[in-house]
Amino acid sequence: MTIAINATPGDAAANSYVTLLEANTYLEAHLQASNWSALDDEKKKASLVSATREIDTMQFNGRRASQAQSLVWPRLGLYDYDSYQITGIPTRLKSAVFELAIWNLTEEDRLAGKFEIDTMESVEIGPIKYKIGAGASSFPDSVEDLLEAIGPSVLLEDSNAYVMVL
Repeated sequence: MTIAINATPGDAAANSYVTLLEANTYLEAHLQASNWSALDDEKKKASLVSATREIDTMQFNGRRASQAQSLVWPRLGLYDYDSYQITGIPTRLKSAVFELAIWNLTEEDRLAGKFEIDTMESVEIGPIKYKIGAGASSFPDSVEDLLEAIGPSVLLEDSNAYVMVL
């Protein structure tokens, strides 16, 4: 099966915030560059679409630019830290997609399913004990940091309901 990426901002059939070319360019200078380049294009495209879909589960302030758009970005009513209106797809949102795409491919064994997470209170692996609490995240810190860096109040508080298990 061939996956077609549509990264046209605001398009009713868009399924990614980034193109494969953008991802290849970004990730060639990444610590996981060799892992990314070893993948075939279909796996890369699937990872980008999946990462976009995951980011779209988060709740953002503002509103979609068009009722017809398939993704939650672009958005209206948001401003960056310099008080400029955010238009289109912010660079940091694209970077978050790249980071999440490669993280999912290289660290997916660290994620538990939602049902498993809902029934767990803590995880203990050797000397490491991780208590699962409200406000925990299924995204790596780098992804959340990039999303928060788009601008003040871009993310709704407690917008991520999943838990990351280390």
